[in-house]
Amino acid sequence: MSIRGALLLIALLAGPVQAQDVPFDPARIEACLANSDVAALCVGAEAAACMQKAGAGSTGLCLGTENAFWLARIDALAARLGAGSGLRAERAARRGTPSPTVAQLAEAFAAYRQVACDLRVAAWEGMMTGPEEIDCELRINAAHALYLTALLAP
Repeated sequence: MSIRGALLLIALLAGPVQAQDVPFDPARIEACLANSDVAALCVGAEAAACMQKAGAGSTGLCLGTENAFWLARIDALAARLGAGSGLRAERAARRGTPSPTVAQLAEAFAAYRQVACDLRVAAWEGMMTGPEEIDCELRINAAHALYLTALLAP
């Protein structure tokens, strides 16, 4: 699903909950990441808390809001990764291996995410396909953000 399609789906699934009413706090995800030995435990927790607080009709909006958090994190991390591309290219050249670009990584990741989420959604019918797809994208985007974080760690 394209980002535009996901946003439309979020809007349709949001029902009576409005974006300004979403009880979503990105600071709680940041605190979880800073204080948890297992960063993966932080993935989806804020969307779940959001859905619990916002109630019926909030699934798409809460999942979409957390997904947007992880996408923004990926963008910021990719920018940092790109800043070090010269050094990686030099090291790769000394080993005689290619050094993929950040753009190549992003393209391959997007293709993987699409196929993985298409596979997950294929198991569902009807109204559940939307939330399943958004949840899949959230979890894969979060895993990628955590990977990029580890890649950039000293």
